[in-house]
Amino acid sequence: MQGTDNRTAKFVVHRDSTGKNPAKLKIENNYVALEPGVTGDLKVTVGGTAGLSTDSITLAKVVNPVTVTADKTNVKIGVSNQAAGKIDISEYQAGAIYTNHGKNTLDLILPGGVKFTSKPTVKVTSGDLDIDNVNLVSDNSGNDNKILRIEFKRDSTEASTIEVSNIYYDVDRTVGEGDIQVKVGGSALVTVPQNHVYASDSDSDEDKTLDYADIYFSGEDYIVKVANATVVTPAPNATKQTAVFTINSTTYTVNGVQNTLDSAPYVKNGRTYLPTRYVAYALGASSDNVLWDGTKATFILGNRVVQVVPGTTTLIINGATVTMDAPAEIVNGRVMVPFRWIAQAFGAQVQWDATNQTVTMTLQAQ
Repeated sequence: MQGTDNRTAKFVVHRDSTGKNPAKLKIENNYVALEPGVTGDLKVTVGGTAGLSTDSITLAKVVNPVTVTADKTNVKIGVSNQAAGKIDISEYQAGAIYTNHGKNTLDLILPGGVKFTSKPTVKVTSGDLDIDNVNLVSDNSGNDNKILRIEFKRDSTEASTIEVSNIYYDVDRTVGEGDIQVKVGGSALVTVPQNHVYASDSDSDEDKTLDYADIYFSGEDYIVKVANATVVTPAPNATKQTAVFTINSTTYTVNGVQNTLDSAPYVKNGRTYLPTRYVAYALGASSDNVLWDGTKATFILGNRVVQVVPGTTTLIINGATVTMDAPAEIVNGRVMVPFRWIAQAFGAQVQWDATNQTVTMTLQAQ
């Protein structure tokens, strides 16, 4: 009979009438349900009131159905569309990813504050596992793009490896520094059953059923976690940056050093426009942190992400939308924004010198 905690199997033993013949017990058809993530030797201890006792006996070695490895990149707090490292998922043997004829899925689950920007590339790099569909789905709380769900056509007959690449994350400002741990789970890996049917030892067609209705685990529902990105705080500006722009001039200075730009500042409808790219450069942004997707310009400076949509009055600062009093525009291929608004967006102090027709921006060390 089964113990009340589902961890003990109890057997009643009767002696023969003489009590002289040594007994040999054979216990077969042992089935266990394992909590996700448990690995190592599966041991049991034999004991009881019949007088038999022994040290633990190893019945099996518990292994993860898959091994997971990942490359790792650095990503910044409060920044969208950041590249993360690729993830490789390898079966320890054929059929370890149990697809149940396409009914089960393998899930990559992101932690709070992180979501997929777009659907990654998923492919089988070895073996014959057959992928059917790949989708981004919401988590149980309804948060979009939190789970990458992989569906299969059938089990593998040759141990297979899946590569997940072209992974991009949006990381909001609630995420702390440290590794982004991706949970690897889903019903193709976590399959604790409600019941298990096995063939009877008798000659009848009747099957025996082990009832696992009371077996459950309150812990996590994933096999393993892997880190493919580390969240870092953007490096602060080392020194104060002071930039001076002159109306209708293609030269500007940064901390007194002269530089050249290809689209001069100008005045239109009472507003002084500056080329935002060069403002970002002047205040310390690198060229890698100046992005253009065809409709929107993105500038990353320190812990600020500034986005501008030319032709509109929309200015987005760390995800918050601000409405300017004049629209941004494109001139000579450069995004131009009224200087007071772009100074505010980057957190800089600004001065206008009407006599010399200059704009001075100062960003204090952070």
